[in-house]
Amino acid sequence: MLTLNLSLQYRCSKSKQTIKALFVPTTGTHNLQGLQVHCQLSGQHCRIVLQATQKISLYKCQLELAFAFMPTDGLLCNGFQSWTNTKVFSTTDTQLAIHPLLTYIAAPMGDYALYDYPEKQGILHGWTYGIAQRSPQQQFLFGSINEQSGYTLVQFKVPNNTVLFKKDLKGKHLKPHKSFVALDVVMIQGSEQHIWQSYTQQFKANLPTNTHHTLAQTAPQISGFTTWYNYYTAISQKIITHNLQNFVQQNIPIDVFQIDDGWQTFVGDWTQFNHKFPAGMHYLAQQIKQAGLKAGLWLAPFVCQKQSAIYRYHPNWLLHNAKGEAITAGYNIMWQSSIYVLDFYNPEVRAYLKTVLHTLLNVWGFDLLKVDFLYAVALQPPPNKTRGEVMFEAMQWLRKHTPNKLLLGCGVPLGSAIGQVDYCRIGADVHLDWEMGALQKLKSRERVSTVNALQNTIFRQPLNGLVWGNDPDVAILRKEKNFLNPEQRFTLFFINQLFGSVQFISDNIALYDAQTMQLYKSQFPLLSKQIHHTTQIKNRAVYHIAFSINNLQYQAFSNHTAYVQPVELKNSDLFFNTQTQTFELSGTWIQLQPYQTVCFLLIDVSKPISVVGSINGHLFAGSEVQNITIHSQQRISVAFYPNLPYKPRVLIALKTNATQVLLNEKWVTPSNIGFGKDLKLLVLD
Repeated sequence: MLTLNLSLQYRCSKSKQTIKALFVPTTGTHNLQGLQVHCQLSGQHCRIVLQATQKISLYKCQLELAFAFMPTDGLLCNGFQSWTNTKVFSTTDTQLAIHPLLTYIAAPMGDYALYDYPEKQGILHGWTYGIAQRSPQQQFLFGSINEQSGYTLVQFKVPNNTVLFKKDLKGKHLKPHKSFVALDVVMIQGSEQHIWQSYTQQFKANLPTNTHHTLAQTAPQISGFTTWYNYYTAISQKIITHNLQNFVQQNIPIDVFQIDDGWQTFVGDWTQFNHKFPAGMHYLAQQIKQAGLKAGLWLAPFVCQKQSAIYRYHPNWLLHNAKGEAITAGYNIMWQSSIYVLDFYNPEVRAYLKTVLHTLLNVWGFDLLKVDFLYAVALQPPPNKTRGEVMFEAMQWLRKHTPNKLLLGCGVPLGSAIGQVDYCRIGADVHLDWEMGALQKLKSRERVSTVNALQNTIFRQPLNGLVWGNDPDVAILRKEKNFLNPEQRFTLFFINQLFGSVQFISDNIALYDAQTMQLYKSQFPLLSKQIHHTTQIKNRAVYHIAFSINNLQYQAFSNHTAYVQPVELKNSDLFFNTQTQTFELSGTWIQLQPYQTVCFLLIDVSKPISVVGSINGHLFAGSEVQNITIHSQQRISVAFYPNLPYKPRVLIALKTNATQVLLNEKWVTPSNIGFGKDLKLLVLD
């Protein structure tokens, strides 16, 4: 049973009421001036409902519980929105606020107006959920299971040995007899798998019954192409048809071809395409579909730029503050404009957006929409709504008006998007270099950054497949038009493949050399990975990941530092290095080069038959084998997944006397290479 203290601050009868450390009973009601506080505490679940007895304005509602931190705990703090860095901190780390120089340009993208950064050691925060990690089997999740009523801050106060839940209540007023679910939180203890399964189940159960079908079935993994990270806004009909034809000619089995920013006349004018698309967007959607792919399109539904017709001719559609000033959501250098926010509760705005969605999906015929800059809609809530209420209602509205289509959310507070999107960006935009140094120095947590994107991909991985398919952003394999070195490019590709469900690139694949094309094709087929644990080694940016694909066990080591990092191979008899295609023994020390990622297939020599590797095959060596069957002492059968875009050589270790193999319905005599005292190695082409 949790021991919790509740603090409240509100105004009624023109006087401000401050209630500190109110004890939360198992079940009961506190009668305060103008307010009743209904408490329900059951096991590790606490629900606080406020009911006004007279008109009140809410300012603060927070719960505090005692928690004994250990010095070695890792504290995972979930960032405010898709782009905000999410990482595991040590108990002595400090979070820094954004530099004042970025107040106008980038601060609205984060939580800097919602939370006053104390910049003190051991005072760490995130949103919706946070986790104290003691070991893979002993973790403590502190999470909100109701983000419909407002954003929930989760703060670790290590010096005080307390954990704090605090609801963002800006703009919330209660009328007499009106109830408000102020906090609905859980603390779950157990293994990583247990805490996430339990948390997401409880979160989903709390959502409205009309929430989209994505809760019942997570969308499948998808691969594809998006225009942004190569061409940015300089796209055209010619560029798109050229890249589409590249995939058709190479017969690469991607799923989605997405047109990103740059197709519209101006941001906000979504029913108009610019002069670089003479045949129109319906034509391109049909071309994509005729290639057997889903057609995707980018838009930012809740914002506009100053050059747009909306900004010029519909100023009443813009969201304004109390002074009558238009609310801005930052500045976009590509648009050469501030990002102006539309008033979601203006009936004319909703009518316009309904027309936009109908045009894009039903007239032009696109199958997937990437909806971006979503955080902006909630920057200035209307009277009697919190920012979190606005965000949730806007996401619910988008989902309602895109039936039977795929939604990819981006730039959105994650708790507000659960149940509303099929896929969700969970990290920052990938940079064309490892880091964007200037914005790093100015402490923007939402900055474009490859290393930040990778960090989020790793630490938000548990959401993947439980609430949506994670979009880790693109991989960059091309050698031109970027500053990533070969190790960095491979690490980005590998980590995205391991932890994500959306596998997009923006490269012109016609420029790939044979080696790069082989690597790109090695992702197919996209297979489900079970992540057993991810360990950050000694608080370095070096990660050890244990995972499996079907019955094959793997270990990967990923070095995100500029230094050589030693790691030891253990917990298996033998290891197949999927990059060098060589074998290593248990106890071997590997010197990870700067930014290098290596992956090993674990080999159990006691098995009578096992896949032990492959050459020029799948990225996760051996996983291109769909099944193996032993028919007799002399005969076995091996089946690859169908329609592989490469010709692998698969290595199989045997403790049998098999001399013939049924390979994809054809009997062959495999090559036989000496492998060990009791084993022989078969090579299947």
